[in-house]
Amino acid sequence: MHDLDYTFEERFHDHMADMNSIPANATWAIVPTVGQVKFPQHDHSTWLSNSSSLVNYVCENNQLGESGGHGVMPQFYYIPVCEFPYINKGWMAHGEPGFGDVEFNDCSIFISESFGPGVYDQQCLTMIVLALIPSLACAWFVKLGNDAKKKPDVKWFFPMKPNLNEKLLCISVFVGVFHAIRCIDPSGYAGRLQIKNIHTLATGFCVAGPIHVGLMLVTSWITIIDGGKKKRAPRWARVLYNLGVWSSYASELGLGLLEYRMPALNDSGALDGAITGVKYLVSVLWCVVYCILCFLYGMRISNMLKGKGEINPQAKRIRKMCRLGTVGFFFGALVKVFGVFGREFKICQTVTPCDPIIELMIPIFVYFLQYLIAYTCQPARKGKKAITRLAEAAIGKKLFESTASSTEVGSAASTVVSRGDGDGNGDGEGEGGNKVHPTPA
Repeated sequence: MHDLDYTFEERFHDHMADMNSIPANATWAIVPTVGQVKFPQHDHSTWLSNSSSLVNYVCENNQLGESGGHGVMPQFYYIPVCEFPYINKGWMAHGEPGFGDVEFNDCSIFISESFGPGVYDQQCLTMIVLALIPSLACAWFVKLGNDAKKKPDVKWFFPMKPNLNEKLLCISVFVGVFHAIRCIDPSGYAGRLQIKNIHTLATGFCVAGPIHVGLMLVTSWITIIDGGKKKRAPRWARVLYNLGVWSSYASELGLGLLEYRMPALNDSGALDGAITGVKYLVSVLWCVVYCILCFLYGMRISNMLKGKGEINPQAKRIRKMCRLGTVGFFFGALVKVFGVFGREFKICQTVTPCDPIIELMIPIFVYFLQYLIAYTCQPARKGKKAITRLAEAAIGKKLFESTASSTEVGSAASTVVSRGDGDGNGDGEGEGGNKVHPTPA
């Protein structure tokens, strides 16, 4: 069993075959702990010598790439030593720091416990608070916008006839709630959110929501340019938008739930790379399509602006946003393409971590969207953004005096960019070029 000629890949496939054929009433030579279900590799004595060989297998043979013999894709050949999300007692910072006190054949702790007492929980709480702050702010901004209307039209919080600004704020609230839910157990290490159920649903909304926002913005820019006198999006743009939004949510939620439920999967942390690849390709499709649209409409606006004596500031902002959108969609497609190649349409195992680090790619991406929408879509009154007025109310004095009027705030319905009301840059001017003067204390 410990023959060096017996490669890790051969061992992996042999164990996977054993797992599918093991009798339901089989007995073990040991009393299994909570993280040792009746799979052969969970009885460490059948293929490992001691705790040192277990740590060596997980943290060196699988975490160090080619030096461990698995190339750069250990997820294809990793044999889970415990049922996800469990790991051996004494792992990492559980008990004594390091791996010197790892207990052989004892999968009795959650991976989160191996981060150290309360460390993972503190990280989760911080992430939840950071996700809820912009959501609550956006909900407040929706209320402020509705209060300013002559005929308020909110029913159950959501405006009945929302403009683009209100739609973006509502999506941010919606995504923020699911982001906060996901942050209860962002990596699934604590067993609080089962990875194939609530965690996957929350992740799906966190990924599809930003795509929804991007498609909505591009469609609004197309409407401004090709919408005619009625400012109505062309039929092809509406059809494309609806297809993009509904297919994005369907793939992220439907295929997201399916990728953890295929019959070939044995460990609860494993996923089917073929299903994941299809899910990613849907996102790649829409990122490429709207990247091209952003580029083409950015070029059209540039041509419209050439040779004109008086340039419409709104058109200039839309052109800038089209260029930023082109870059954003391009990198979005690139990330998803790398994800497809990273899965290679194979079964992918969750490799047990050897460092107390939470995967942050999705949270950082969603945080950026949440705070960007909260900042750019906040309502302005008397030339001041809501955040400035809130800060002034909190400290009981004015922070800035601005000569900007409320009409100088950039149109959020078309550009989602607000003028600055006091973001000094050293020369007394804000983002929108408005002179600002600090008020004496």
